[in-house]
Amino acid sequence: MFLIRKKAVFMRLLAFRKRLMNYREMREELGMKRSMRFAAVMMAAVMTVGTASTAMAAEWKHDSKGWWWQNDDGSYPAAS
Repeated sequence: MFLIRKKAVFMRLLAFRKRLMNYREMREELGMKRSMRFAAVMMAAVMTVGTASTAMAAEWKHDSKGWWWQNDDGSYPAAS
């Protein structure tokens, strides 16, 4: 009886150890996914800020005749 009980306790300990190892592996994998997601978001933010262009004062204009481009100084581009 004592031997069977000892074996049952040992088997429970083995099962607990296995679950604990699985839990640790799962946490490590989740942490890696989180850090990869964070790195991707940070890279996207850096690329967005890095590629931001300066605002131009020239702009597209629109009226009943259509669309045209007006330069900063109020002039229009000449046809080439």
